[in-house]
Amino acid sequence: MASMPARGEGGEGEGEGGEGAGTGALLTDDAAYLAQIGLMRGHLWVGHQLYLAGLVEMAATHMKHPQAEIYSTLIDAFTGRDVPGFAEELTALADAVTGKEPEAAVQSAYDQLSAAIAVNERDGADTRSPAVIAATMVALLRTAGEEYAIGIVDEQVANVHEYQDALGFTQVARQWAASPAFAATPEAVAAAASLQAQLDALLPLWPTLAPEGPVPFSAERIYGAAARMEITALSLQTAP
Repeated sequence: MASMPARGEGGEGEGEGGEGAGTGALLTDDAAYLAQIGLMRGHLWVGHQLYLAGLVEMAATHMKHPQAEIYSTLIDAFTGRDVPGFAEELTALADAVTGKEPEAAVQSAYDQLSAAIAVNERDGADTRSPAVIAATMVALLRTAGEEYAIGIVDEQVANVHEYQDALGFTQVARQWAASPAFAATPEAVAAAASLQAQLDALLPLWPTLAPEGPVPFSAERIYGAAARMEITALSLQTAP
């Protein structure tokens, strides 16, 4: 049974907004490990979207962040879990974006990195467990809430990078909702549908990738969804 990281738990992560988990958790807790990788995937997802939208400088900050601040927290976990990591692919994508290479080259680097990340998820953790995947989703959404609270203050954009982080982490949680792990039992199928619905309902909180005017939402909606999702995730952990 995977334990669910408490909000704000864990020591050193990205160093902002409570992101990340301690090294011990990354070695022993599959959900913590997958969520930490998910933080990288969230940055990369939103960075890729920004690049495709022509917002190259914003894209570059998201591509550099995983390489500079998150990847190092996972090195011991990669070794302990006997997986290869994906440092080369991560560097290749960051270089492609910062070098302002054509979209096709960036897409290729992004696809190669995504495939390498998937290997480390599949071979490094129990991705067949719906309880693990649900706990991962909750951890990602908690962090999304923390980032959104920094990004949007009094319905104004206070930090666009954190606003974008929150979107990326939510999108990665949505991707996990489609995991084949949820096909294991009727209860897991129903849980996945509930989790997906909670996440889909949050998407209006990001009207654009880089808003210039007011954003009439708050992080409370994300926190509320995370709390409801946690109840669903816990039901999977206690299921026979």
